Amino acid sequence: MNDVVEQNISLTEEVMRYLLDNPQVFESLPDNFELIIVPENDPEMSAYNLSLLDKCD
Repeated sequence: MNDVVEQNISLTEEVMRYLLDNPQVFESLPDNFELIIVPENDPEMSAYNLSLLDKCD
């Protein structure tokens, strides 16, 4: 599980960097949106992240 958490942190950093470098993206995002990282190449991480989404509702 620690590996998944570390990968999530790394991917979140990448997403944040992208958003900061491309602030126009914010114009297309709804207010109060939630971002769930679902990497196509890592089914374990995708499943874990989607399970977190289920817990938030």
